[in-house]
Amino acid sequence: MSNAVGRFRIGPASVISAGHSVADKAFIVEVVAAGTLQTQRNRNTRRMPFDPFDPFGDFDPFSSPMLPPMRGLGQFAPNGPDQQQLSAWPHEFDIAQPRDPVAFLDARITPKRVVIGQQVTFSIFAYGHPGLFELSGVNEPSFSDFLSYDLMEDGASRELPMRIGEDVWYAQKLRERALFPLHAGHLQIGAMRASFRGVDPAGQAAYKEGMRQSQLLNIVVVEPPISGRPSGYRLGDVGQFRLSSSVEPRDVKAHDAVAVNFELSGTGNLPQHIDLPERSGIEWLEPNTSQTIERKNGKIAGKRVWQYVLKLHDAGTVDLGTVRLPYYDPERGQYAFATAELGQIVVRPGAAAVEPAIASTDDSLAQSIMPREQPGAIAPPRRYWADTPHFFALLLLGPLGVIAGMGIKSLGARGLIFWSRRRDSVKRRTLEQLQVARDLLAHEDAAGAATAIERALLTAIEAATGLKARGIIRNELNGSLIAAGLSPSESELTVSTLDACDTVRFTGGASSLLTELLDKVESFIQDLCRRAARGEKARAA
Repeated sequence: MSNAVGRFRIGPASVISAGHSVADKAFIVEVVAAGTLQTQRNRNTRRMPFDPFDPFGDFDPFSSPMLPPMRGLGQFAPNGPDQQQLSAWPHEFDIAQPRDPVAFLDARITPKRVVIGQQVTFSIFAYGHPGLFELSGVNEPSFSDFLSYDLMEDGASRELPMRIGEDVWYAQKLRERALFPLHAGHLQIGAMRASFRGVDPAGQAAYKEGMRQSQLLNIVVVEPPISGRPSGYRLGDVGQFRLSSSVEPRDVKAHDAVAVNFELSGTGNLPQHIDLPERSGIEWLEPNTSQTIERKNGKIAGKRVWQYVLKLHDAGTVDLGTVRLPYYDPERGQYAFATAELGQIVVRPGAAAVEPAIASTDDSLAQSIMPREQPGAIAPPRRYWADTPHFFALLLLGPLGVIAGMGIKSLGARGLIFWSRRRDSVKRRTLEQLQVARDLLAHEDAAGAATAIERALLTAIEAATGLKARGIIRNELNGSLIAAGLSPSESELTVSTLDACDTVRFTGGASSLLTELLDKVESFIQDLCRRAARGEKARAA
């Protein structure tokens, strides 16, 4: 309540949360004497003793419960919004001063400094001074560096009367989107262009040549802090999430299937992957995934579901372990975990195989003790090994066989070592990952293919240079690769490949981009494997 007449500035209000300051916009309130508004309106509407275009004065013959005022009737239309309409506009339309005396577009973002994967709210408003307007020739802004979701509610795009200073304007919210930056840097949001046109003859003349353009907006995007970053964190997993799971059944026989479902819900950029616990005798099959996205209080929220089939091969009580999904919470400015305890499963043995009985009857012995029923010729005496002429020569083969067996065993051990090294070689692992990427691309799983390409490239780099590139900040990776021995072109190819993989994982598409990328980076990975093999031979020598 005001006790004085005049114009007063209120705000802006500000709140400090987690070290960040968030401020609202200021707005101006004009207080006039009681009864002045109606007097001014009557004086402004009746400038002549008799107006041939308004013979009814303040009486509007077109206004009645059965026939409300009609829009766009020129002199017969209402003179403007009443005081009740002018006091009811939302404060998100408030602006300190107009950017143009007739019409303008105003673009806004909040916040202006975020981490990779944190939501940025982007909105555009249209303002017109002469009167009600329509827009045509709208050119949408570009969001090439962002993942974009619509935040506009149904019915939100309508013109509302308001005041900027002492003048009456009409304002309309055109766009409101949630943007999630895909990489670090100074990112830019393009401008929107639109043409203003009045809805009545007087407004059409006032809005002549009404093409307008919004501002270009810049956002500073950084990586979440390195300090305290948990193992397994993926860039872009930002928000507030909860993870739940279900396991059915809990009592099975060996090799039977178990259904394991995970549901991740919350606000922010929903993670696309979870790391499963590895246990001996457990086989995780490829999951079925689904997701739902919704608006919630100006933020993007939703859930993602993974449906796995699990096979247990070893009998006993098996503890499946815990699934932990690390993410970054920008509101608290720290890392957190969404966890799900899977619990235990009782695995019972399957049907035992029946082994055939082994007969132990010695037919010759049975025949030797069986009495003869009829007399006959005496059987010749039984011959023994010692009676053979080459018995003692054959006897020497025993020690020789032991020596030969030891040699064969030594050769076998060397062969096992050789095949083990071959099985675990860098070249084999990278080729397997590249083949996995091709198979996933054939099944339209672009995100999984991007992960396989990234693993193959990082494995080859570590084997060839000894540099663990996974733990290096992307902005410092180029210099680290050159210092480790890669050429500038090879380092640039590595960084661009990792950026492309991150982009595909965040967007969940672009299979054609990965197909071209796979052909381009495969020869480079093979060259790194050859360098690693030469280095291994040099160290062995």
